[in-house]
Amino acid sequence: MILRPDDEPDELYHMPSDPKEQNNLVDERADVAQRLGGQFGQYFFRRQRSPAIKGIQGKYELASGSVE
Repeated sequence: MILRPDDEPDELYHMPSDPKEQNNLVDERADVAQRLGGQFGQYFFRRQRSPAIKGIQGKYELASGSVE
């Protein structure tokens, strides 16, 4: 699990089957990403509850919003 800055999607990889981190599973396994993100929150972000997980799909949905 890699938590990225706000303008970038987070990353989730299954290291035993994808050691080169080629297949980002953050959207497919949102349940695992949320659980791991919550664990990061408990350890690194003691003042915050749990960081929001930013998937790849959401980035594209925002990018393809209204066009003027």
